[in-house]
This record gives sequence, C-alpha cells and structure tokens, in this order.
Amino acid sequence: MTTTTETIQVRQDTSTNWSTNNPVPKAGEWCFETDTGIVKMGDGSTAYNSLVPYRQTTATKTELDKLHGLSTTSTELGYVHGVTSAIQTQINSKFAKADIQTSFGSTLSDEKVASEKLVKNNLDAKQDNITVANSSMLKASVLSAMNIVGENNSGRRYDEPKTLAKMISAAHSNFDASKFTQHSDSTPVIITSDGIASGFVSSTNFLNATYTATTPTTSIDMWDKVIITDTTETSGVYCAIDGNLRLQRSSATAIGIRGFLGNLACDVSGLTLALNDEVIIHANVTGTGATVDVWVNGEKSSHSVESTNTIGIAYSNLVVGGQFSNGNYSPSNSVDLKYQKVLFDGIPVFNGCKTGIDTIKPDGYTAVGTPTITSDGIASGLDSNNYVKLTNSITLGTDFELYIPFTYPADASTVTSPNNCIMRAQSGSSFRMLCNAYANGSVNFNMSDGTNSLGTPKVIPNYVMNANESAIIVIKQKNQTCTYGYIKNGVYTQTGTKEDFPLDMPEIDVFWFGRGSGTSAWVGSIDLNAIKFYKYGDLVYQPCLKIPYAKTADDKKFIAPVYEDRAKDMAEQFGVAPYHILDETNGNFAFPYGSVEEKVAPKIVVGHYESGASAWEQYLDRTMIQRGIMVADTDVTFPCSDDYANTDFALSCPFSAKITSGFTPSASGTYIAVGKF
Repeated sequence: MTTTTETIQVRQDTSTNWSTNNPVPKAGEWCFETDTGIVKMGDGSTAYNSLVPYRQTTATKTELDKLHGLSTTSTELGYVHGVTSAIQTQINSKFAKADIQTSFGSTLSDEKVASEKLVKNNLDAKQDNITVANSSMLKASVLSAMNIVGENNSGRRYDEPKTLAKMISAAHSNFDASKFTQHSDSTPVIITSDGIASGFVSSTNFLNATYTATTPTTSIDMWDKVIITDTTETSGVYCAIDGNLRLQRSSATAIGIRGFLGNLACDVSGLTLALNDEVIIHANVTGTGATVDVWVNGEKSSHSVESTNTIGIAYSNLVVGGQFSNGNYSPSNSVDLKYQKVLFDGIPVFNGCKTGIDTIKPDGYTAVGTPTITSDGIASGLDSNNYVKLTNSITLGTDFELYIPFTYPADASTVTSPNNCIMRAQSGSSFRMLCNAYANGSVNFNMSDGTNSLGTPKVIPNYVMNANESAIIVIKQKNQTCTYGYIKNGVYTQTGTKEDFPLDMPEIDVFWFGRGSGTSAWVGSIDLNAIKFYKYGDLVYQPCLKIPYAKTADDKKFIAPVYEDRAKDMAEQFGVAPYHILDETNGNFAFPYGSVEEKVAPKIVVGHYESGASAWEQYLDRTMIQRGIMVADTDVTFPCSDDYANTDFALSCPFSAKITSGFTPSASGTYIAVGKF
C-alpha cells in the first residue's frame, strides 16, 4: 500500500477581513482568524459573523484540576462573575443582618428596609449604592436620617458646617466702598475693589464708618476678618466702635476684644498664624461677660470671660485700622471690609457689604409731629404731640384678632401714669380700646362697643416685663368669647377668657399708637411692622412691612434672625419671602420661606405620593419639582461616593422623566432624588 502525505490547509484570514466579507462557509469547512485564534466551522447556510466560535480556554491543567469533582453548577459559578476583591471583605463592610433584625424585627418589609438605621449606615460607610424599594408608606425616621428637605420647612434651622460656611461667605461677598471714609495723612489706606484694606501705617491713617447713633441695651456683636500678610505682627486694632470696644491682636498668638466698659479683656490664645491664613473674628458682649470666637481657615476656637460691662452707651462710629488717644495700634495685616459688621441687641447697625430695605407694603400710618421712626419702622420718642396715627378707619365687628407690640424702655421707672399708653382707639370721641403698661411689668387692656366692656384685665401679669424687653399683646374675639394673652420670646401665654361677651365693634376712626388721651404717651418703642388686625381671619391692617437685608454678589438676600417674623408675614400674605436667614452669632441658617430659591446644600430628597391625594407635597414641594428634579416610580438606586455632593443631579435608576413643571406622579409610591436644591 502506498502512503501519500498531504497538507490540509484550513481557510484563514484576519478577523477584520472575515467580518467585512462575511462569507457563507461550506458545511464542515474550518475557518480560522489569524490574529485572534478564534475557530469556527461552517454549516453551508450561515454567514460567518453568525457562526458560533468553538470554545477556547487559557486555563492550565492545574487550574482545571481544581474544578474536578465539584458539584457546583454553572449558575452558582456565575454568582462570582465580575468579583474584583475579596468577597468576605465586602461582606464585612455591609450592614449586619442581625443588626437590621435587632432594629426592625425578623421580618423586613420594604418600609423597614427604607429605615433610618439602614440608610444612615450606608451613607456613613459610603457604600457604592443605596436602594430604597418602592413602597406605599414612608417612615418619618428616614427624613431625619437623610437630612431631608421636606414639607416646606422654610425657617427650620440648619447648622451643617459646610453649608453654613458657604452661607457666611455669600453673606460677605458684596463690598460697598461708599460706607467707608479715608482718614489719612499723606499715605491713604489701600483698598482693593474687593474690599481688602491694608497700609495702616500710622495713628493718623485709618478708615471711618458712621451709622445712626444707637444705644444697645442687652448685647453687642462685632465681626471682622483678617488676612495674614505679616507673620511678625504682635499687636494692632482691626476695628473698634467709638474707641470703647475693639477687636485686636493682643500678642503673637492671641486675638480678642478689649474695652473701656469695665476693663473688658477676652482673648483666644494659642493661635498659630501663617502667611495667607484667613482669620474670622466674632465678639459678643453682654452686661455680664463676653465671648470671642476665632476661625483660622475654618477651624474654630473660643474663649469666654465673666465681667461687668456697661452696655447702654450710644454708639455712632466704627473705626477700621486703630487710632486712639493713647497711642497707635495700626495693624500690619490686611482687613477684609466685607466682614465688618456690628449688631446691637441682634439688630444690624452696620455692615460693610451692600444692604437695603425692601418695602413690602406701603405705609398705612401717619406720623403726627416728629416721632422718631427708623427706616425699618420702629417708632419711639412718643408723647402727646409726637405719635403715630392709623390712616384709615376700621370696622372689626364680632370676629377679630389684635396683635399690639411694644418694647419697655431702658429705665422701667419711667413707665408711670400718665406716661404709659401704648395704644388708644376711638369712634369720634367715644372710647373703644385702651392698652396701658405699668412700671411693675404688667399691661392692662380694655375695649368696648358702647354697650359691652371688657373691663381692664391684666393681659400681662405683674413683673413679667423688664427693662428693654419686648412683647406682643394678643386679643381674640370670636363666638361671643374674648381670650387674651401675650407673646414673649416667641411663646404665647393666654392669661384670661371672658365668655358670653357679645361684643360688636363699630367703625373705629381714630387709632393712636404711643399716645393716649391728654398727655398719656408710651415712653418705650413700638415695632409698626408687628401691629396686625385680623377680621374673620383676614388681615385688614398692618401699618408697614419693611425687611432690611444684606445683598450677596449673586443677588441673593440675607436677613438677620430678628427680621424672621417679617419674612413669615410676607410669605403668609404673598406666598413667598426670598430671604435666607443667617444667624452668624449662633452658627445656623434657614432657607427662604415659600422655597422660592435654589437650596444651597446638596440633599437627598424622599417624596411620597398617594393616588388622588396631595401627600406628595408633604415631603417635596412644587418649587423643587420646578427646578428639574429627576424622579422615579420604581425601585431607586443612588450613588453615595465621596464627591456626590458636587454633582448637580446624581440619580442612578430608571426614571419617569426629568421634569420642569407641573409634575403629577403616575402611580402611588415613594420617589427619591439627589441633587443641589
């Protein structure tokens, strides 16, 4: 037998040519990709690209031997597909099932999985994702755990440090050069367009800022910011009010406050200041002590002292740079004028940034004579010839509420007859209402429709009011019952009730605020913004509504907490009040009433919607939806990476739409969004 040796050559080409030409190989014909090693066999009818490659493996014999005898199925092996790190390590980092069961019981429903402890643990651990299942209800604890922006909670105080720092920076971003005057020799102080002042080289070159002479009664707050441009500085006054109180560098390692009010001295010591450090200084002084807070590049240190301080002195001048009769205290470091701020009794009297007053409602009063009325509506200097009068007549009828504010004078002994009438109302010459205060800290109120008289009950009992304290008298007449009391420090106290009192108040054409009859007048002050008369639940009279603000570089408006009630009034009457509330003294803030502006802090928002009901807005208000929040009506997974807060919208899930207005969920359930609101 003759043996013939022949070479069988397999059809071959590159993978690119095979794919491009895509021929139909004959049945049994081998096809080989020269650059990938892939082998296919034709069947005479299927194009090359659709042929299934023969299985290949790069596993060694040793590796394959490890699988020999295992009963593991291919499905079970698939569970480890894609694993890139030790499985046990990953398990250890997760929330323990036992802990979940301890907190929520052995049965875990969708609602319990979306619970405070589970969500918070994952947030703290910064797991890759958190999934909250679609459910028919939402545990309130989730809202707390996830720092939820919920049910139009404008006015709710937040103290989250990162956002607070942004708020403070924004509030001091809009320098107003017109508020500062140069007082210098031949070398004026250097001021940049951004308000950074330097070059305080002598006792005769400094900056001066004046404001309306004001006498604080309970507290003084001073703010400043220093930029370290000279590390050798050991002394220097950064700012002072009338030379009596000054923020200063006391030594190479100490910054504090000094004053001629009882030899006050309070320093934050142990500071290490380096070139270009930013130092924010805040001092709070009361009649019994002082506190100084110093932030160095965001890190806070504080110190307090007890001392007897004379607060009640009229101030009208702010000096930046240090010039005093007993020597030169000019600082060698730079001062940021945008942070120059002075508050008396919580009321801003000077701010180095652009400020203004919004007149929300036109004035509804007449000043008779020359009472003192501040630009934001505080009346004082009242007597029989100088007072405030209601512009129009009012008929209150049988259903009304009266809110009558007042502030005791610094010297309560001056509250004596006849100098004690906060308000009087008449119909022609007939008496209708009378509100009198007394030196013993009490307030009486009487009203009459000509037939029925309330008498003169003590709406505020003896010894409730003290010098410089404020309160609001509250009178409510409804269903022939009169209730009365007062609001002090935000708390309402009801002090009496008169039933079977069929009062029907006729037209009142004379309302005097600060003047009674004859020479009777109020020696304290009255906030005209806080006077409010309601009839059948509708506001029928408010003398004025004015809101002082500081304006940021991006046109947002910030107000001090003392004006929050005015923002509430605006929101109640007009639906919105576009003012951020910033309490720098106590380190907290609140978003605008009515949620009309974009929220500053990144938030995780959980909303719940019941078909046919408005429960959706219980957790998520319309304004947020109009801002374009992404929502989902299925299970939701969102990332929790370290930088998620810097992402405008970081929602990883099937979602129904990215909407801009008028959203109504298509089904009941829980909705979650992540983003900057």
